[in-house]
Amino acid sequence: MARVLNSEYGCSADPRASCVPPRLAAAAEWHTRCRRTAARGRTRMSTTLERRRVARDAAAGGWWSVARRVKDDVAADNLSMIAAGAAFFGLLALFPALAAAVALYGLVTEPATVSAHLDLLTGFVPDEARMVLDQQLQRITAATDTTLGVGAIVALVLALWSSAKGVKSLMSALNIVYQENENRGFIKLNMTAVLLMLAMLLVVPLSLATVAVLPALLDRLPLPDIVATAARWLRWPLIAAVAVGAIAMLYRFGPAYSRRPTGWPWRGAIVATVLWLIASALFSWYVSSFGSYNETYGSVAAMAVLVMWFWVSAFAVLIGGEVNVELHGGHEPARREAEPARATRR
Repeated sequence: MARVLNSEYGCSADPRASCVPPRLAAAAEWHTRCRRTAARGRTRMSTTLERRRVARDAAAGGWWSVARRVKDDVAADNLSMIAAGAAFFGLLALFPALAAAVALYGLVTEPATVSAHLDLLTGFVPDEARMVLDQQLQRITAATDTTLGVGAIVALVLALWSSAKGVKSLMSALNIVYQENENRGFIKLNMTAVLLMLAMLLVVPLSLATVAVLPALLDRLPLPDIVATAARWLRWPLIAAVAVGAIAMLYRFGPAYSRRPTGWPWRGAIVATVLWLIASALFSWYVSSFGSYNETYGSVAAMAVLVMWFWVSAFAVLIGGEVNVELHGGHEPARREAEPARATRR
């Protein structure tokens, strides 16, 4: 009789073996999966609500409350050291980036105009740093026009690939700021870095060209003096807006988000741009007025100033990322989210 029942329910004929009908086992497995899915859904919902609550608290406390949180995050994440690493790799990627910029210019205009546009950064970039950039640009543009025309595509691809290392260092730094783990594959990670670098190389020369061309264009138009003067002043907010867009693009596509946030991180990009402009102007003024880099560093003083300016720039970008984190709920919900996820996988 036992053998008949066991055969009917699909169990082993051995009376000593435990018998769980296949249909019941499948139902139990389905029920367990449903419970795990529901638990993950509750965790995500509670995390989302917690992020919204923290964001409301931050908004209620005002920007002063956000600034205090960002200050604590900067210390907790060792942001100055991370910015130093990003500045180092950015310096290594600088010269390939200049070569890529010259190659891009060589496709549409005279490559020597890149060096002329560099003078427009006077006041924001220290003179020593501009001198290093100008010397390297002169070496690159010393190549013949034929070389630039024939090898433009190959040189551009190689230069973009090499200069993308600087963008990858910023992407890694933003992963630390946003507390994300890099889970993108080799191809996706490098292609993202190359595309971001290409976008920046297109944005920066276009913005500098706007500053250079706009005054000459206004002089030829029959405009009242007030309108022409206002238009000349408006070119600087235009460049600031371009910088905000470039930094927002870096925040949007740089980190390896486990769940990509909705909307663009404009507020953090605006903060980063304002900090970068102010810090760059102050650093340039300090170097020209009180700095003793020539006495301290000797022949490498210009390179030391360039590295310091890279560090200031990277620091400003990372602080803007911390502002985005705090305005979207802070670090603590992300930390609490990670623990239930690991427990569920176990």
